[in-house]
Amino acid sequence: MSVIRQRLTYANVVSTLCLFLILAGAGAYAAGKLGRNTVGSKQVKNDSLTGKDVNEATLSLARGATGPAGAVGSVGPAGATGPSGSPDNPAQVLAKLLQVDGAGSGLDADTVSGVPAGSLETIGRSNLATCGDNNHTGTDCTSVNLTLPRAARVFVSLSGNYSVTALDDTLGPGSGSDVTTKVAGSCAIKVDSSVAIGVNVTSFNNGEEGALSSSLVTGSLAAGAHTFTARCAESDGDISYTPSIAAVMLGNG
Repeated sequence: MSVIRQRLTYANVVSTLCLFLILAGAGAYAAGKLGRNTVGSKQVKNDSLTGKDVNEATLSLARGATGPAGAVGSVGPAGATGPSGSPDNPAQVLAKLLQVDGAGSGLDADTVSGVPAGSLETIGRSNLATCGDNNHTGTDCTSVNLTLPRAARVFVSLSGNYSVTALDDTLGPGSGSDVTTKVAGSCAIKVDSSVAIGVNVTSFNNGEEGALSSSLVTGSLAAGAHTFTARCAESDGDISYTPSIAAVMLGNG
């Protein structure tokens, strides 16, 4: 140790310190100026890199396929019990409804859309009948009656069929002077006492059968009773009619 101390001078200490600083600075500079792709696994400390240090494209290559779904978890606890329903039996519910049923209550168990229950059966009806017109003056074959609970329009439909009984009608007025090779007639809808529209029938074939079809929507009819009729007539030959008439209330007039 004495030999080293004898040779340890101020110049030796300063020069050694300068050499250390120069080497340390050069190492730090080199570390800050590493070239691209010059760092390998030997230069990386184990467990020091995180996801943010790795390119996303590289991370995606390392990801495997999505694994199978896990097992279904256990059923959770039951929810709280809801409030109890009405304790009333059907008779008690009906009794309460009757307490508020009526005008001004917003509830009327005796009507449907304001139509009294007793009038519902007259809103749409149909009758079917067979008739002829040997007198050639027209015959009211069948009709329906509607009692409207309020002013309203009515849809009326006439349908059915006819059959040519004879080309030469030998009964009634004009039977001796009519055309003997054809029949002619019509069936029309009559609203109350007024004949509206209908369908004409003409045939040159004895025994021929055909269809009857006609319909209309009335104007506004006053509240009360109304009659809708299928009126059929012969003007030549002999025709048997089987019409059906139906009438349905549509709404307010």
